[in-house]
Amino acid sequence: MSRAWRFWLKPPGSRREPWKRFVPKAVMAAAMVTLPFIYVQDRFMIGINPQISSCLNVRVLLVDRYDRTLERGAVFAYLAKGLEPAFADGTLMGKVLDGLPGDRYSVSAEGVDVNGVHVVDGLPLAARLKRDPEAFFRTGTIPAGRILMLGRTEESFDGRYFGLIDAGQIVGRAYPIL
Repeated sequence: MSRAWRFWLKPPGSRREPWKRFVPKAVMAAAMVTLPFIYVQDRFMIGINPQISSCLNVRVLLVDRYDRTLERGAVFAYLAKGLEPAFADGTLMGKVLDGLPGDRYSVSAEGVDVNGVHVVDGLPLAARLKRDPEAFFRTGTIPAGRILMLGRTEESFDGRYFGLIDAGQIVGRAYPIL
């Protein structure tokens, strides 16, 4: 018999460990193996984009549900609300956070500017949405509790079209995987 299997076998004449000593050790070992998996499952989730056209050129995102600290330029996952029929309420979406409370923003035919910095170009989906581009024009200051989320491709249905979202819709910071 090989040496690798010998340590699993008890030597002849040895006795099994009593249940009173074995059970606490087994419970501790099971907890040490199980608790990290529970933590990871609670903290992280995977977001998969099934669309043909992606707003970030990313198909898979790792979402950290414990990190909701708003940071300009970071990718965040949020739950869609009021975007029907394009997206059902509760659909997980990922976009770049480009506008924070207090920022000045404007949406025009040229695109979106935040605090005087050009972020994205034009309104390429206006025709597909069967609306005049001017219907999306607006200028203002982002109020407390609201944020501006934008994609990075022409096909992105984002804040250019549906406006600001409630910061409470954020699920967590998202990290592109694929």
